[in-house]
Amino acid sequence: MTDPIIQFIKFMGIGVWNTVFDIVLWHLLLKILPPKLQKVGIAQAISFGTASVVSFVLNLYLTFGDKNLSGNLGNLGLIFGKFVVVTIFFTMFSSVLITFLANYNTKDIIKNQRLSQKLNQKLISKLVVVIITLPLTYFTYKYFVYL
Repeated sequence: MTDPIIQFIKFMGIGVWNTVFDIVLWHLLLKILPPKLQKVGIAQAISFGTASVVSFVLNLYLTFGDKNLSGNLGNLGLIFGKFVVVTIFFTMFSSVLITFLANYNTKDIIKNQRLSQKLNQKLISKLVVVIITLPLTYFTYKYFVYL
């Protein structure tokens, strides 16, 4: 069994890479999606979902190991099925949360008025969602998906 500290460090490394990937994709989608859409939430759903699939593959082999796959593709189906359920849940959760936060007053999120003015409200919302979802997804993956 992998040392839990090493496992968490691997998860965090993949999480950092995935977060950068997620934010870059989200930002690009904001630029290309038609302006009439509620594009903050739609871009969130697409970027988070895509980053989640990348996360699944990387975490399956690098973080949580493929101990459940040794010669048994049925386990891969079960793991992927649980992953899909969790990803759909967190995609919906994060999309609703970011839509709410993007329409919320930034100064209520960040008490420092100068910092609040320097940062884009949408970006603040995205970062808050990342901070909330990262630990939740780690524990859900560890104790439900990749058993």
